[in-house]
Amino acid sequence: MKTEKNYKNLIKQFPNVFGDLSYIDCGIGWYDLLSSLAGELDILIKNWIAANEDKFCIDCNQTQEEHPYTFYFDNGKTITCEVFNLMLPQAVQVKEKFGGLRFYTRFYIKGMEKIISKYEKLSFTTCENCGNTGEICGKSWYTVLCTECNERKEKNGKFN
Repeated sequence: MKTEKNYKNLIKQFPNVFGDLSYIDCGIGWYDLLSSLAGELDILIKNWIAANEDKFCIDCNQTQEEHPYTFYFDNGKTITCEVFNLMLPQAVQVKEKFGGLRFYTRFYIKGMEKIISKYEKLSFTTCENCGNTGEICGKSWYTVLCTECNERKEKNGKFN
């Protein structure tokens, strides 16, 4: 069964990379580019998780060994933090800006910036509409398009 190329599927496929991100604001032509980027980041993040299991939970600030942790509030209520929630260097925004890919994360871990930078550079030669080789087009709103997509857009005002 072939997976449809849409960003909701990509977000589901790489939860360590995208976390609770709800959308990716790019043309579908960058799907393969973002899939490759997410694949490389996923490996890096999984290795980082394995090496950082002793870190603190972002919800209760306790180590994994100290879980579950119970919060006590002034009003007498208690809440138990049962799921260890390690803060991950996940994407917080993925979009097109000035014709290129922008991939913003909560924080960087070693090696992340190099991977992201590689794919941001590739986006400047990849048609955002179809994924073929393209170049920067536009006068006030820049986007990367192949010759065919650019001609269609200029003729019809849209890609289809």
